[in-house]
Amino acid sequence: MKRFGLRCCMIIFGSLTFIGMWIRCFGYKKGDETYLWIAFCGQTFIAFAQPFLTSISGLLGVNWFGDKERTLVQVAALLTAALGGGVAFAIGPSLITMGKREMHGSEIGMLAYLSSQAFISTACLLLIVIFFKDRPPTPPVLIKEIQTMEKLDENEQMLTEESRLTINLTTDDINIEKGFESFNSKDIYPEQTFWIGFKKLMTSPHFIMLTISSSCLISVFQTMSILDQIINPKGYTTFDTANLNIVNLVFVVFGCFGLSIVFDKTKRFKLISCISSFMACLGFACFAIILQWNKSDFTIILVYLSMVVIGCSAIPSLPLISQMIVYSTYPIHPATSLVISSAFSTIWNVIMWVIVNVLLSEMSNSSSVILWLSFALLIVSFIMTVLFRGKFDNILVNK
Repeated sequence: MKRFGLRCCMIIFGSLTFIGMWIRCFGYKKGDETYLWIAFCGQTFIAFAQPFLTSISGLLGVNWFGDKERTLVQVAALLTAALGGGVAFAIGPSLITMGKREMHGSEIGMLAYLSSQAFISTACLLLIVIFFKDRPPTPPVLIKEIQTMEKLDENEQMLTEESRLTINLTTDDINIEKGFESFNSKDIYPEQTFWIGFKKLMTSPHFIMLTISSSCLISVFQTMSILDQIINPKGYTTFDTANLNIVNLVFVVFGCFGLSIVFDKTKRFKLISCISSFMACLGFACFAIILQWNKSDFTIILVYLSMVVIGCSAIPSLPLISQMIVYSTYPIHPATSLVISSAFSTIWNVIMWVIVNVLLSEMSNSSSVILWLSFALLIVSFIMTVLFRGKFDNILVNK
């Protein structure tokens, strides 16, 4: 994105997603293993597309927004994915099962589900091609500084007014033309290559701790993505799963916005992240304990309460940790630190996915094992956050 611009990055994302969705749609045929591999090929395209989108929010937040707005930008980007997932959890089971109470699904329902996703990806690609520009409009932070400079000019007309206006206009034109790489980012971040930043990050214990914390936290979401398989043996239905995910999503919204505002306003980065991580551990521990019993009116109420705590704390911890990575690794460019952190998180996510699938296929009590494994990872995430001793650079924090 730094080299080719926002439009190119988004077109690559939209194109890969478009191709993958249609391959997956045409590659589906119930009970045929050959078609399964075709669908898997389509899913691979979709997976390759994700980094072109997920790394944008961090770079935009640092370069375009003030110190009291950056985490909110990260949260807004995270919530779009969470809202999309919530809609999928709400609509998907009903569409696939076509109104049945059993989790058997139907050929027509699955095809309708896949084709609707393919049409949505087509519409998104068209919107990207039509509306996205090479460089977005002037950043809000830059607009504020230009307005401030104009006010100073009005108050200091006695001090070489004509020359000052000429300098300001020239500076403004240069900054607007440069778009994404505003003078703020160029002044704050020195010239550097990706490999130089990579070497420095690999020798930074603070970066490694936060990356481990983020990776463990993300891997726990694998548990939530297969929630239906975990709670079904205890008597819960597919529709219970959908309702739990909706409740979780609602409180994710409240938690994300609430924590991000407090995070940016108070600057107590580590304290708030530790509290959020601890609450995530507490909520998930209750969730794992309750699911040791079969479904009843009492246990389902407790499960809902656990999902409320998890929603308010677990997912909102991610943008907090991402901002800590950016602030503590300065002068490494956030495009480098966030991408490397995301790459390690993705690798660990894949490993966790393999472990979960092996446990599901090989163990009779796999649900309990997966729950307690996820809880252990949350504990590791909390410990890494507590042990973090990095310093946050004042140049970036107070920008």
